[in-house]
Amino acid sequence: MATSAPPLPCTPPTVILEYLTAKVLELASNASKDLNVKRITPCHLQLAIRRDEEHNTLTKGTIIGGGVILHIH
Repeated sequence: MATSAPPLPCTPPTVILEYLTAKVLELASNASKDLNVKRITPCHLQLAIRRDEEHNTLTKGTIIGGGVILHIH
């Protein structure tokens, strides 16, 4: 009698979405602090996503109200 391998652990989609949301908000918060503002706007979300290589490849669409990406040195 052969034993089967134990099932692989499954991560619920809500955990993945919560992690991605927290990471994007952290990056957007950093972008807003760099620009010396207190509110996170769609522009800051877009800056955060486009600056991060992994999030940029994951998010290929357009962010409504994000505007153009500023070239900041």
